[in-house]
Amino acid sequence: MKFVIPLLTAVAACYCVAIEHIFFSEWNLYKLQFGKNYESRVEEEFRMRVFLENRHLITKHNTEYELGLHTYKLGVNQFSDRLDHELFGMNAIKINREMVTDGATFITPENTVIPDEMDWRTKGAVTRVKNQKMCNSCYAFSATGSLESQQFRKTGKLVSLSEQNIIDCSSKFGNHGCDGGLDTLSFDYIKNNGGIDTEESYPYESRNNGGIDTEESYPYESRKAYQCRYKNETIGAKVTGYVKLPEGDEEKLKEAVATIGPISVGIDSSSKNFFYYKEGE
Repeated sequence: MKFVIPLLTAVAACYCVAIEHIFFSEWNLYKLQFGKNYESRVEEEFRMRVFLENRHLITKHNTEYELGLHTYKLGVNQFSDRLDHELFGMNAIKINREMVTDGATFITPENTVIPDEMDWRTKGAVTRVKNQKMCNSCYAFSATGSLESQQFRKTGKLVSLSEQNIIDCSSKFGNHGCDGGLDTLSFDYIKNNGGIDTEESYPYESRNNGGIDTEESYPYESRKAYQCRYKNETIGAKVTGYVKLPEGDEEKLKEAVATIGPISVGIDSSSKNFFYYKEGE
C-alpha cells in the first residue's frame, strides 16, 4: 500500500503536466494562426484564461450540436480571446432616432421570376471580406458593401470604397465613428457630400480621426468634430437615393437581393454565439 500512493501521485502529476502542455500548445497555435501579440506577460496570461473559457463554451456547444440540440456549430476565431463586453461593444449602437430619415419603400418589379438562390460573388459584384477589427463600424462596412455592388452593376467595375471616410466624416448626419451608426445615415452623408472616396485613397484604420480613439484621451461627448480627410479627387461612388425594406420581411429581402443586388442589412448580434458561429443554420 505504501508503494501505491506514491505511484498514484506520480500518475496524477504526469496527467496534470500533460493537460497543461496541451493547453499551452493550443494557445500558441491560436496566437500564431491569428497573429496575436500582447503588450505584457500579464495581459497574455489574462487573454489565455479568457481564451480557455471561451474554448470550453465552444466545445460544450459543439458536443450538444452532435447530440442534435443545436442546428449550427461554433468555432475558435480571432474573437476567442475577448471578453463579452468587448465583443458586444463592437456592435452597439448609439443613435439619435431623430436623425433617422425615412426612405422610399421597396416595390418588387412586376413580371419578375425570383430564383431560389442568388450569389452575387460569382458575378464579380462583391469585394473581398473585410475586417472592422475592434472599431464599432459595422454600419460603414454595410453601407460600402451594398454601394460597391451597385456601382459594379452600373459601371462593370468593382471598386472597394472607404469605410474610414464614413467613420471620420458622417458625424453631422448622426453617426458616431467607432461608437456606432447606421447604414442609412451613411447613405445620407454620401448623397449630401457628393460621393465617397475609394479605400485605396482613404484606407481603413479601425479608429476615429486617424488615431485618437480611447475614452480617456477622447471622451465620447467630444467626438463630434471628426478630422475628415475626404478628397473630391478620389471619389469611388455616389449615392442618389435609397429605399427601405419592411423590417423582418424575409420574402421582400429575397426579392430585393434577386432584383437589386447585395443589400445592406442590420441584424441582432447580441448573442455571444454569434461571434463564434462557424457553420449550420
